[in-house]
Amino acid sequence: MINYADISSSYLFVSDLDVVVFSANSTLSLSIADAGGSTVLSCSYTPVDGVVKVYDLDRLLSPLITGVMADFTFTVNDSSQTLHLIQSRTRVSMPAADFLDSRFLSSVTSGRDTALGRKEMVTLLSPTEAVNVTAACVYANGEMCMLQSVQLASALAAGQIHEVDCSPRLLVNDALGELVQYTINAGQRLMTFRVSLAQTHRLALLMRNNFGAWEPCYFQGMNEHDPKISRELALVAGSVRPLKIDEEDTCKSYTGPLRPGAVQLFRDLARAYEVMLLDGGVATDPVVISDAEVKHTDDDGSLPAFTFSWRRAARTSAMFDVPVIPRLFDDTFDATFN
Repeated sequence: MINYADISSSYLFVSDLDVVVFSANSTLSLSIADAGGSTVLSCSYTPVDGVVKVYDLDRLLSPLITGVMADFTFTVNDSSQTLHLIQSRTRVSMPAADFLDSRFLSSVTSGRDTALGRKEMVTLLSPTEAVNVTAACVYANGEMCMLQSVQLASALAAGQIHEVDCSPRLLVNDALGELVQYTINAGQRLMTFRVSLAQTHRLALLMRNNFGAWEPCYFQGMNEHDPKISRELALVAGSVRPLKIDEEDTCKSYTGPLRPGAVQLFRDLARAYEVMLLDGGVATDPVVISDAEVKHTDDDGSLPAFTFSWRRAARTSAMFDVPVIPRLFDDTFDATFN
């Protein structure tokens, strides 16, 4: 709930608008228009005891925010102001302006695990000042640790949404040693990645997270395929023939044990509307999450592990991945080996 008169920043989470309170002594006229000037809402309200409460503006406006942010002009009687609404499908305990100044647009609350073959990115929006993005890297070289700062982006403009590629492959430096950890710095914003050479993943998904920013998720556990094939039969010319055969290829994927900081990331996945397969760092087929088990406890000795059921969004959900056998020798070798 938010009191309209107390709005001090033009940046708000859309989830803050579940209940908006207006002070009024007479009929209150409220109009909301999007950035293109189209009217989203136009209503008049009669106050009760000098107060008007408007409910569920978050549910009205959230679907209209296709990415991270959208601008809406609120006109109350004859007074107008433009609000920058940040997508958020949950309540956030911090005001939007403070959050944007100090955090990346991610629900991850602590360090992340990654590996050299993974695609990683951070998204930020700085309300007031340009931002430089650097990576503070730690390399292991024998018994020594080597440090290096790498600039990933410079002078990112204020008031705009920026995606910064921070994949570990960009930070490899064999001269300094083996990359074991790096921290992304952007003003007050910090995100630490622990790099593992042994770590692999069996499934990679790219989703729009709680804040509408693209973010990858990696599954360490197994994939359980459960294709469902339905047949419609009919009697034709004295014999039974198949008329229609449909197949729905559903996969159940296990995250494997998660660090506590990754719990919110996968809860974001459970509520995500836009999800895509991530193959070699490239987004490919859209998928649909049909079921998610994200139960977890606050027991210090437990490691949360979630499961997700999903299928490709295409009508034909089954996919045959053709294996490509690599050539051991090519034309650069002597013809004797061909």
